[in-house]
Amino acid sequence: MIDIKINNENLLTLLEDLIRIKSVNQSLSDEGDGEIKIARYIGEYLKKLGLDIHYQEVEKNRCNVIGILKGAGGGQSIMLNGHTDTVSVERMEIDPFKPQNKDGRIYGRGALDMKGGLAAQIMAVQQIRKRWSCQNH
Repeated sequence: MIDIKINNENLLTLLEDLIRIKSVNQSLSDEGDGEIKIARYIGEYLKKLGLDIHYQEVEKNRCNVIGILKGAGGGQSIMLNGHTDTVSVERMEIDPFKPQNKDGRIYGRGALDMKGGLAAQIMAVQQIRKRWSCQNH
């Protein structure tokens, strides 16, 4: 059995960083910035982990980031997929881009849909990379 442990502090820090990045879908709101900033942030984070990074421009300020971690053999592949855009911030009663931790829950635009999931996926990739590096050195 492989023992993989996610560092909760790192996970929380990453999630808070993602929440701080405005990524409102410009197709859904006139105030939308698009996903270019969050795609670049995620791309740089994954690049530091040793992944090959590719950006796919969808339209102006809308960009996908693709990170590839190549294995050492011909085994199975896994794909983690998520989205980086959020809906508008209209009618929010808190500062949407200032993460708030209340009673063990994180609040902010996109915390649940889907920046929390993205942070979890990135942390999983980080642990896979760490485990793989330890086994091959």
